[in-house]
Amino acid sequence: MPIRLICSDIDGTLLQYGRKELEVEIFEQIRELHRRGILFCPASGRQYTSLRKLFAPVADCCVFLCENGGVIYKDEQCIAKNPMPRALAEEIANDLWIRSDGQGEVMLSGQNTAYLMERGMGMLQRIQFIGNNYQIIHAPSEVPEEITKVSVYLHEGVGAYTERFVPRWKTANCAVTGPYWIDTTFANKGIGVHSICRTLGIDPADVMAFGDNYNDVSMLDVMSRMYADTEWVKEYCEDRRMRKPFIQCEFIHAMGNGPGDIHDYMELMYKYDKFCGGFVWEWCDHATWEGKAADGRDIFHYGGDAGEFPHDGNFCMDGLVYPDRRPHTGLLEWKNEIRPVHAAGKDLAAVLPVRRIPCRGRHGTGSLARTGDRARASCPRRGRQRAGKGLRLPHRSAAGQKVEKIFSFCSFNIFLRIPL
Repeated sequence: MPIRLICSDIDGTLLQYGRKELEVEIFEQIRELHRRGILFCPASGRQYTSLRKLFAPVADCCVFLCENGGVIYKDEQCIAKNPMPRALAEEIANDLWIRSDGQGEVMLSGQNTAYLMERGMGMLQRIQFIGNNYQIIHAPSEVPEEITKVSVYLHEGVGAYTERFVPRWKTANCAVTGPYWIDTTFANKGIGVHSICRTLGIDPADVMAFGDNYNDVSMLDVMSRMYADTEWVKEYCEDRRMRKPFIQCEFIHAMGNGPGDIHDYMELMYKYDKFCGGFVWEWCDHATWEGKAADGRDIFHYGGDAGEFPHDGNFCMDGLVYPDRRPHTGLLEWKNEIRPVHAAGKDLAAVLPVRRIPCRGRHGTGSLARTGDRARASCPRRGRQRAGKGLRLPHRSAAGQKVEKIFSFCSFNIFLRIPL
């Protein structure tokens, strides 16, 4: 299906934190998308005034998803709105104000105005920096219009307050939206994208979306990061709020003696259904062939060898194969880890089923019934069983073998018997 709409988060995705203007190249790309019949959508927690100013050179090529999906603008008109129930918005605002230990400042967003309950801790300066319309208020009841979003600004960072507020207000799509912000809204970016599709007659299957934070997840089918460490992956997979599958768009960088940590990542893939894979960076080294050396070896040039500047040095030499596609040792390591059959040692006592091994004693032929590393003797001549005190496996069987190890082989258990 052809792509008709591209949605992208702004702060932290298209625009680095702390910057006020986008790169000129972004405007050129948006114009090119428009020429190809593709609409661009800035999808942000910002209000329309701020987004319109940021994308002024290409505003006619855009549809604006504002307030995390609470308000949608196109051609200077509000084409969709998803307000919060008034009582709920005021309850959340009061809770964020009271339970933030005097460290939080609250913002209630209308259609195109931010209403600020501030403590002089930086929120007002931030709102002025990004160019929002605003008014100072002292209570949520003073907001004169429908409320589309309620946020708390935490000048020391959201870390200590995430668990305090996010689970409590999950019914209001509470999410961390940046280093200092936690937002609640009755909509979310996913709802906003669907509102755009419904209003403009776009099939959701023809939409592409990008983001970098938890408030972006709702408009994505798959959560992705590059080089997320194993601890982060584990935390994401065990977080019940994060329901989207996760894939590493880049991982186990195959440069130098890489790729590294393959086994640790693969263990997590097998453990968590939510972790569905990753893409090794990358397949081949990038270099130009410059003929043969006197000893017959191939000559390859890369970063700086042609006298160019700037360059990335050997950072283009990060593949699983050489430029001529001969395998690196890294490819062999990758091949070994993704082999379809693995054998892993297991504790014999924990997994060994009860088995009877023929044995011979002074009272005739009987058997040893074994569970784990313990054995019980059974003598048919005397018609009774006797616990094998101190009898530990491995032990001899009638065939002169001992059980040494048990292995897990895919879904089967293999008993490895080693002749004495």
